[in-house]
Amino acid sequence: MNPSSLVVALSCLLLGPPEGPAPPPATRPANQAAAPSSKTGRGVSFDESIGASAATPIVTGYAAAVEDKRGRDREIPRQSQNLQLQLMPGARVNADAANGFELQTTLSQGWKLGGYGRARRSAAEAETDAVEAEARARALEQRFDAADAWIRLHSAELRLQMTEADLALARELVELYRIGLEQGVNTRLDLSEAEALEVAIEGELIALRGEVHELGLGLARAMGSGAGTPLSTRGDYPKPELPEEAELRRRFAALERLPAVQLRELQARAALAEAREAKAASAAVVQGGASVQLESSGELVLFGVLGAQIPVGDRNQRSRASAQVRAHKAEAEAEQLALELAATLATALHDLRHTRERVELLRGRSLPVLDRLIVAREAALDSGEGTRALVLAASHQRSIVARELAAAEAAHAWAEVQAWLYLEALSEAASAEETSR
Repeated sequence: MNPSSLVVALSCLLLGPPEGPAPPPATRPANQAAAPSSKTGRGVSFDESIGASAATPIVTGYAAAVEDKRGRDREIPRQSQNLQLQLMPGARVNADAANGFELQTTLSQGWKLGGYGRARRSAAEAETDAVEAEARARALEQRFDAADAWIRLHSAELRLQMTEADLALARELVELYRIGLEQGVNTRLDLSEAEALEVAIEGELIALRGEVHELGLGLARAMGSGAGTPLSTRGDYPKPELPEEAELRRRFAALERLPAVQLRELQARAALAEAREAKAASAAVVQGGASVQLESSGELVLFGVLGAQIPVGDRNQRSRASAQVRAHKAEAEAEQLALELAATLATALHDLRHTRERVELLRGRSLPVLDRLIVAREAALDSGEGTRALVLAASHQRSIVARELAAAEAAHAWAEVQAWLYLEALSEAASAEETSR
């Protein structure tokens, strides 16, 4: 192999064969068909990472908390007042012959007016509904974390694979130029340029290995499989089935069904229920009962007991005000979050279209043009009309574009997955509403 031919090999073998027309939607480019060779741990597919996120401690813990809270809510009695028993032992000491032991016993029951028992059960249920919404929001967030971690790691692994192949060919190029220098075919400048390229690739490789290790740990954390052992990816980018953009916009319009928005709305509802509970707690309390008095003479005296606790000044104004403030804050947060999510969903739709167009441009036009440029400059070099520097420049330019394509494909995969996860969350919320009716 002559030096100029190896330059072409360095560009073409490293980055894959010349790209033709864009492959069908269900496939990926040829330079990403094979799984990355540099793995740092157990390989997991995208579906496995999403599924494992549901078993992470934070998700299972929230689910257990909801079940426990609902069970305890059912134990709350409607009657808030307990029986009261009062014993008053004493003695008659100044009645001469009537002196002796006496005892008064009173048993009474109170009833709080204002529907307090019903109000506190309603407040507890509203609080539990908010906790359940928080559990759903946390589970969705965990799915997003796992999906993002998997895609970022897969992209880094692909770039690492490309760089490892790049380094192997760069070292071969250095060795060939060293032999050519000894034989007088190449110059010291040729060798220095090849050595500089090798060192640059080595530096990039070291950085990528560190990035892959860190992202592997991140994926392990997102899957709840232990933060000390990095994972690797298995398989290709996911390709979820998505409806047309117009249908996506229609479904995304129901963003108030997303768990994060529902959480704020239910928190506001729970705070209002707590305010009603505080108001009912300050209502009047009536008491009724009976009292028995044992005289020193042995006679019994019976009394009826009737009493009331009437709120005059303190009506739980402090607690009611705090609950009302929390309700207003939660309502404002729900409105603000709805605006932010509307912008997020609009951005996701734009990213879907933008990243797809960029992938098609890089894969279908940019790389083929650069492949033809490399071939043309190689032909010019063979005919004595070009320079090796021009061939290297074209090869370097193709390398940059190939990496841009890898990044664009990762961005497009994330845009698709992001839209899919939002659609799944909206569908689950709609199904839950239908079930509850």
